[in-house]
Amino acid sequence: MYKEIKVSVIQLGPYPGSYEKNSKVLYQLIEEVVINEQPHLIVFPELMTVPLASDVQMAEAIHRETVQNFCALASTFHVNLVGTLLEKEQTNGKVNHFHSAFVCTPTQGLLGRYRKLKGDAASPVWDLGNGFRLGTLIKSEPCDQDVWQSLCEQLVDIIAVPIAASESSQIVEELRERAKEYGVYVVASNKAGEGFSGKSCIIDPLGRIVVQAGEEEWSVITGNVIRKE
Repeated sequence: MYKEIKVSVIQLGPYPGSYEKNSKVLYQLIEEVVINEQPHLIVFPELMTVPLASDVQMAEAIHRETVQNFCALASTFHVNLVGTLLEKEQTNGKVNHFHSAFVCTPTQGLLGRYRKLKGDAASPVWDLGNGFRLGTLIKSEPCDQDVWQSLCEQLVDIIAVPIAASESSQIVEELRERAKEYGVYVVASNKAGEGFSGKSCIIDPLGRIVVQAGEEEWSVITGNVIRKE
């Protein structure tokens, strides 16, 4: 017996100019994708809320506006969301910054977040509520074998890989190899335009590309993910 869900990837274009304008675009995109594609899961790229990784003045705490709004949108549209954040956290008077991925669900709100810490191979896996298990990779980790091993030991079905890459072709080929090696679906979401190369894709456990975007800005791809019961 097999179970199937639909997954959409939103390939963002150039930053619209302000946090408010960017947020409005993100929310409109979620609504449009839900209406047109009716996915169970939507994955966004890295640097979803900022133009560049160096824009630390725009960093945000995990429980602030972006995550709160995504939780509300997940509930309103009954869809699981993987978003990203240039996150800041103050500890002992020092402000640290992280490239984080977070997961919001329709019923549980913020299910969790993941930020890779140096020397820590432990990677959380989340249950999407229908038997599918989701993990994430971020930043420079697509080829980190320890992280892949950690996720697959937890019987992950889907690995979401938000990236912000200027040359994504090599990353896609490496992800195809990892998908085949570990027998998992990989959902890679990249930005496009202004130095980012797009080519977001969904890869099956045999390393085959199910669907792939080109270098178009503000584009959406959707594919099916299947697991054996």
